[in-house]
Amino acid sequence: MVENIEKLFDRDQKINLIAIKSNNLNQHSKNINYVAAKIKKQEKMKQMKIVWMVGGAAAVKIFSFYFIFLMLFISNLGFPFHFVHNDLLNHQ
Repeated sequence: MVENIEKLFDRDQKINLIAIKSNNLNQHSKNINYVAAKIKKQEKMKQMKIVWMVGGAAAVKIFSFYFIFLMLFISNLGFPFHFVHNDLLNHQ
């Protein structure tokens, strides 16, 4: 009978040890998931920055070309239609 009680205590200690290890693994798993989510968010923010930088650069280029074209059109500097317009004015 004493032997059975000792086996019961040993089994209880082993079960408690397994439960502690299980809790530790669970905590480590939660930490890993937290760190992974944080890294994923950081990488997404890096990608967003790159997209915004490329989009901003493209917008600046488009705006600058549009502005140059508009200034050339308004001032008639180098725009081909002003030659036709001036020739028509000179013949009248």
